[in-house]
Amino acid sequence: MADESCKHSAPVDLCASDSPRPMPPTWTAEAIVVLRTLWRRLALIPLATQVHVVRGRAGTYLVADVVLVLLAYAVSRAAHLKAFYEQAGPVKGALMGVWSRSMWLSRSALSRFLADFSASSVEALRTLFLPIF
Repeated sequence: MADESCKHSAPVDLCASDSPRPMPPTWTAEAIVVLRTLWRRLALIPLATQVHVVRGRAGTYLVADVVLVLLAYAVSRAAHLKAFYEQAGPVKGALMGVWSRSMWLSRSALSRFLADFSASSVEALRTLFLPIF
């Protein structure tokens, strides 16, 4: 069992542990709220039926997976994707779970998917998102 000590003082509780468990990034709650709100307003169906990305091999990812990762990246305010992926490591399962998805895109899969976006795919995404914002 990890040695853990807590110091209680109003209004903050500080806990320290020698456990190697990584902490979630500070933007996690905000990302979950944004993703849940968009899930309820958009749902996955329009992303799956109105936005088409022609890809050589379909793979296991949907357009919704790409949008989810990009929205979380925007909320994180990370300087670049590499930093975002490092920060998101401890919470990627929770983020994907908000939209009932289970596979987190690797950076290379995201890059390949984005390279396949046509102008009409981008326009279809704009049509879905602009009324919300």
